[in-house]
Amino acid sequence: NRIVGLPPPFYLSCFISGLKPAIRREVQAFQPLSLTQAISLAKLQEEKTLDHRPHPQFSKQPSTSTQPNQSFKPTLTVGPPKATPTKRLTPTELQARREKGLCYNCDKKFVTGHRYKRQFNLLIVQPDEDFMEDDTSILTLTACDPKPINSPTPEPDP
Repeated sequence: NRIVGLPPPFYLSCFISGLKPAIRREVQAFQPLSLTQAISLAKLQEEKTLDHRPHPQFSKQPSTSTQPNQSFKPTLTVGPPKATPTKRLTPTELQARREKGLCYNCDKKFVTGHRYKRQFNLLIVQPDEDFMEDDTSILTLTACDPKPINSPTPEPDP
């Protein structure tokens, strides 16, 4: 599906809403007026957060103690699991899918070993004219495989 004719503020809003919360707050504080400005600010903020991450400090001095420190007990904090959005089918919908032999998650036939493909969305925008230079070439993305390169086995497509 391709949607055309949306106003530039829509693309700006979509981009900003898709950022990590810490980066989103910083980008919104600068109130970018164009998508190009927002992308530049997001890159700068991402670099800033990467630079401020604590790096592990290793001591080069050998340990003077041969006994492990018994007083140190690491604490593991486990937060609540992230809730994933789920769509629950009604019993009548489940029965209808069973009768038709359809997968509960997609509209393809269910067979042994069935796996449904993940949805892959791609938003393509035109670059701002003030951002483009005369000697710059524009690359167009025509197709993209969302599977990782080092995937152990290909997914069967029934």
